[in-house]
Amino acid sequence: MSATLGELEKVPELLRPDKRLPCETVTDSNSKATIQVQVKGYLERVPEKGKELQSSAEQLVCADIFRLCRGDSHLVFANSRKRTESIAATLSDMCEANVVPNEFFPHHGSLARELREALEARLQKGNLPTTAVCTMTLELGIDIGKVQSVIQVTPPHSVSSLRQRMGRSGRRRFPIGAENVNY
Repeated sequence: MSATLGELEKVPELLRPDKRLPCETVTDSNSKATIQVQVKGYLERVPEKGKELQSSAEQLVCADIFRLCRGDSHLVFANSRKRTESIAATLSDMCEANVVPNEFFPHHGSLARELREALEARLQKGNLPTTAVCTMTLELGIDIGKVQSVIQVTPPHSVSSLRQRMGRSGRRRFPIGAENVNY
């Protein structure tokens, strides 16, 4: 994970509290970028006997994404097409329920090229708040304009991938911001 942390010595304990797997801290004193990272964890709850579960972990994740992302442009990396579609659909439903225009759109390799390109153009123009819920398709190579932050839902496939994704924010007038949402 690439980030500026106040108490670096506590990171291994936070990442590996049971100490079953080793955790090595690597520092780079040459880096000048300031990165703001917030890590949230969501546990899937088991309903009480005879009661219905009020909200799943994914619903709680979507509620936080909705609150954090409405009104600006962001990238939400969801790692799989299924999760990308599910999160984008839930966020779109939340827009409808709140009687606001939809700002949340899926982006993955199985979508029609026209749909992907329309979303990329909307992000690049920057005149409408737009959050792309995506797989690795927007990780690199496509100019999407400015995004205020990057949200990572579930751990990425590699540290390199996380670094690429975090680098997608803060390119213009915004500081680099990232959310890492795990459930």
